[in-house]
Amino acid sequence: METTETPDPRTGRDYRTLLRPMAPEQLMHYFGTETPTAWQFRARLAESPANSGKPPGQGTRTLCDECEMRWTALYAILYEYGVPTQLGIFGSSGG
Repeated sequence: METTETPDPRTGRDYRTLLRPMAPEQLMHYFGTETPTAWQFRARLAESPANSGKPPGQGTRTLCDECEMRWTALYAILYEYGVPTQLGIFGSSGG
């Protein structure tokens, strides 16, 4: 399935969708651009409760909050000097 919609845990159809791209509006919200760098991606990941040491649910929504459903992941194409160089992937395993 190819979609940029955020996985919805209330429907069975989104389980095990594995990997999907971040929507352009998500990229703009978190990075201020549709062409984020690896540095920007790492900085946003560091804000998540699991990485920051803050308790979950404290403060504003983070990048990792966009993909909380098990067996799913999101990715952003990351750029250096306007050229795509790698994927930034985040999500949740089934465990």
